[in-house]
Amino acid sequence: MSAVIDYRRKIFETRDLPTLPIVAQRILTLTDDEDTGTEQLAKVIATDQALTARILSLANSAYYGHRRKISTLGQAIVVIGWIMLKQVSLSVLICKAFGKGANRTDFWRHSLMAAHASSAAATRAGSADAETAYVAGLLHDVGKLILDTSLPAEYAQVRKKVEQEKCSLVEAEQSVFQTDHVEVGAWMAERWQLPPELIEAIGSHHTAEKAVGPHAKLIAAAYASNVIVAAADHLSRKTNLVVPVALPESIGSVLGISQAGMIQLATELEGKRKQIEQLLP
Repeated sequence: MSAVIDYRRKIFETRDLPTLPIVAQRILTLTDDEDTGTEQLAKVIATDQALTARILSLANSAYYGHRRKISTLGQAIVVIGWIMLKQVSLSVLICKAFGKGANRTDFWRHSLMAAHASSAAATRAGSADAETAYVAGLLHDVGKLILDTSLPAEYAQVRKKVEQEKCSLVEAEQSVFQTDHVEVGAWMAERWQLPPELIEAIGSHHTAEKAVGPHAKLIAAAYASNVIVAAADHLSRKTNLVVPVALPESIGSVLGISQAGMIQLATELEGKRKQIEQLLP
């Protein structure tokens, strides 16, 4: 048996992998009915003191521009809004669960930006799954963390291979592990017992032709999130007025978004960067 196959087996046999926080699991299963779900959400958030503190801090931040001190979760929900509060809570919990470390800040910055991009793309496409799209964007690259945590020395080889050979990250991962972060991410989503549509979106976010079937818009939104984030990062550097948008025609067709529409989404995302970075662990 080759070393490559040994690596793949080691990854999929690892038992001490991170688990999805219990509070995050509860939030994911809350009803989508804002009238009944708001009270439930407040009760769930209240069980985590650190999360409660972050929520109140965010509600009192300059971004929301409230003069009156926000001191309760009920007030925070009014200020932040039901949907945004769910997204913020999941972001804080999941980022915290995986801890800090080398490259973690950049990883979570990208993941949080992708979450907002995925949700915005789904909304623009008229999808009813904007909240699910947010989670898909947030977790789309979780396989990278699993590979890096399980086999850090080997994953360093992956990064080196990308730099030296100018290949894609997925190609480098396949070369070293005989698997990649996309497959590992979908496997983790299964372990966490996430909804099938989330598993499918995480496991298809680099494959344009998989954006078909009942979850096509969700998969396309997860795929497009990386393109939107890349365009937003380009805007942040302000080195060139021409914004590159490398979106496959099939993805644009599923979402019903033109290149101009993608640039608009990237511009809006860049405008939210400071707000999004407030969620970093």
